[in-house]
This record gives sequence, C-alpha cells and structure tokens, in this order.
Amino acid sequence: MNKPLITFIIPVGKCKEYLDEAIESVIKLLDYKIELEILIIIDNGVTAVESKFFNLGYVKCLNNNLGKSGPGISRNIGIEKALGDYISFLDSDDQIVASNFFKVFNKLIHSNNDLLEFDYETFGEKISIKNRQNEFKDYNLSDPSDLLLKGELRDEVLFQIYKKKLIKERCIKFPEGIYEDIFFRYMTLRYASSKDFVNLMAYKKRIHGKSITSKNKDILNLKEYLRQIIYLSNQFLGDEKVQISIKHRMIAFGGMLAENILDAKHDIKTHQELTLVFEEVCSYWNLFYLRLKKYNLSKREILIKKLLQKN
Repeated sequence: MNKPLITFIIPVGKCKEYLDEAIESVIKLLDYKIELEILIIIDNGVTAVESKFFNLGYVKCLNNNLGKSGPGISRNIGIEKALGDYISFLDSDDQIVASNFFKVFNKLIHSNNDLLEFDYETFGEKISIKNRQNEFKDYNLSDPSDLLLKGELRDEVLFQIYKKKLIKERCIKFPEGIYEDIFFRYMTLRYASSKDFVNLMAYKKRIHGKSITSKNKDILNLKEYLRQIIYLSNQFLGDEKVQISIKHRMIAFGGMLAENILDAKHDIKTHQELTLVFEEVCSYWNLFYLRLKKYNLSKREILIKKLLQKN
C-alpha cells in the first residue's frame, strides 16, 4: 500500500522573510519517512519572494493572480492544486515541530478520522505553551462545531490536519478577508464524520509586530471579525441552534467592546468607531433587551447593560 501524501499549504504575504524557516521545519518530516508536498502560494501584489528550497521537486511555488488578496484566497488556490490525501496549513512566519507532527499524523492515519487537532506554542516577542487541554475537555462530549460557534474552541485552522476528501466533497472554501478561518473551521467541524484531538505540541506560532494577533484590538480588525461572523450567520439563517450559539459568542464580543468603551482611555475618533461596532452587534443580535434584564446576568452581559443604559 502506498504511503499517504500530505500537502502543506503556505500562503506568503508580508512575512516572507521567515519563509525558509517555515519550509525547513516541514522538510524535517522526511526524516520520519513521510511523503510530503509543499505548496507556496504568493499573495497578489507580493514581489521578490525567494527561497533556497524552491528547486526541490516537492516544493511548488504558485502565484495568486486572482486580483484578490489574503491568506484565505491563497489557501483556496492551494486546496485546488493539492495532490495530497491530507492537508495542513502553515503560515509563512510559523513552524511545525516535526517529531510531534509525525505522531499526530500517524494517529490520524490509523484512526481514519476526517480531522485531528493538536497543541501549539508561541515564540518570538511572546513565548508561551498553549496547552489546549481545557479547551478540549468537552470536545467529545459536545458538538465541536457548536463549541466553536460559542467561542470555546480556537478559530485558527493552523492546529489541525484535514483529510482532503472532506474539504473537496463538501466544497469548503475560505471567504475573503481576515478572520477567514472561522467559516472554514466551522464547516469542517460541522461536516467531519469523525474528529479528535491529541495533546501534543506540534506547531510553533511566531508573535511579532506584523502579526494580526498583535493587533487584534485595531478598529479595522474588529470590523472584519464582525463581518466574518455575520457572513457565517447568514449561511445558516434557518438553523436556530447555529443562531443561538453565535449569539452566545457575540454577547462575549459585545461585552469586550463595552468594557473598552467604558474604559474611556481612547481618543474621540476611536471611541466613536468602537461605539458604532458595539451598536451594530447589539442591533444585529438584538441585545437591547439586556437594558431591562435584572437577574442571572453574566459578566459580559452586565457590561453591555451598563453601556446601553449609559447611552
């Protein structure tokens, strides 16, 4: 029987200076006799991307010439071109941990699950081990796609290995923009017939000044996050369970916005923009009832109520 092939899809945007480190971390899997393909997708408008590994037969460099930018668009191109039986996503400034990734991949092959999740750690400007054990505690007790909607599972698609058959048969694609992971991750969790997790740290996520992670309070990022949640909600307008779970997440988001607005440490323009985002959340998910709610309020609901009453 032929060994299964895994395709790593690496979009390249602003962080092209780390690309060789990312590719090298994947190449270490060859020491474990893993058959691999590495697809480098250069984003629209990005120029002069070089790598000492581009001459390797299993490393293929493709260009995003679709006129639309972003990692999601590049990942869609990678999915279309992938030859692997399995797919894993890697950001160009991150790395995998080959020894543990090998163990995760082996478990996925032998279990025949549609997807398998794993741990990660951060490095660079902020170093920490992200043990997802608490996150996974209800993974096989509840519906993981529902946990994701509620914000109880991480949104990123970086800490999983996917069976390509799942993605292709369900025609799952990334939407445009940032925070595009949310929709793709929900769709794969919703339609995977079997999924599981393993508490092994197999991914290293770099934190630096160019990371979206380091700028997640920017107004534009908050607006884009909200846009992606609304997009997901609109795909399942008739599904009451989906809508209730998303509302759970957006109460937490609205509470975070309310806390920032009530903090009153922003300039007038930022305060106004934050308020507009907050009002859109309250309007779209009909949170104005919290003005009058008196009992069994969560911490986030209390913050929303306080700001609504203040306005």
